Amino acid sequence: MLPCDAPHRVIAGWFAATGFRVSNDRQTASAALLQRLTEDDESLLDGRDPKVDAMLIERLYQSSFATRYVPIPMLFGAFVIYQDYLRWWQIVFIGLLYAVSTLHLDHQRDAYNANGGYDTATDWGLRFTFGCAGTGLSWGLLGWFAYPPGDFALQALLCVAWAGLTTSSLNTRAMHLPSFYAFIIGISVPFFARGFLFGEPSTVGMAFFGTILLAAQCFCAQVNNRRERLSAALRLRNAALIGEIDRARVAAEISYRELEHAHHTLAADVATMQRICGIGSWHWQGPDGDVVWSDQF
Repeated sequence: MLPCDAPHRVIAGWFAATGFRVSNDRQTASAALLQRLTEDDESLLDGRDPKVDAMLIERLYQSSFATRYVPIPMLFGAFVIYQDYLRWWQIVFIGLLYAVSTLHLDHQRDAYNANGGYDTATDWGLRFTFGCAGTGLSWGLLGWFAYPPGDFALQALLCVAWAGLTTSSLNTRAMHLPSFYAFIIGISVPFFARGFLFGEPSTVGMAFFGTILLAAQCFCAQVNNRRERLSAALRLRNAALIGEIDRARVAAEISYRELEHAHHTLAADVATMQRICGIGSWHWQGPDGDVVWSDQF
């Protein structure tokens, strides 16, 4: 029996050429995927992804649910405060318009949830935009009908109400710009038109500065919308990358088991070959100083 390490060189060479190379390639690919998970890729906003739009509509429906009922006591209080400047049919008309628009939004939310959300055949954003236009116009008509000429305090109160409502709309509707602009136009055009056309110099000044604030809010809405879209696109991209990592991990585990099975099979074949030939093999591991030999040797 001559000392020979050729069979072990065959096994080691085959395993190194297949198993370790594949493992290193997969580790490199996984590292690249993990790196992409931490990147803010602005190119994700170059195209319109229907899934991103669906995620933004979902957030719009969730974030605006509670705030739709907060203005109701404010509207009732406005009817009491400005009752000397409102007629009964104006109060009824504004109240019905706001109630119908709010019920429309609730109905759309229920239909959206019952439908499962993502449905390319239904433009849920457009439906929500109609409701936002109705609620915004309700407040705009209040600013037009209840305008108190000569009463600066009540005029200022209308301005404060407008600023609060538009700011809350910026926080809840900016992820869907059509809904935001529908509300902001409905509430602002009648209000500012009455101030510019029939207001005293003080009222015109408030309307002027309110217009500047409105422009700033529109700019902020654009920035917020871009941030929301990028956040949704990144979540979708990262979900896809995590799925790829999971699939790569499963494939690596399968490959490892196949390589391990192939290694044991080849080792058994070498042992059988040594037994038939009546030879054995051994080799010396230089760094460790250990000697490894086969059973046949």
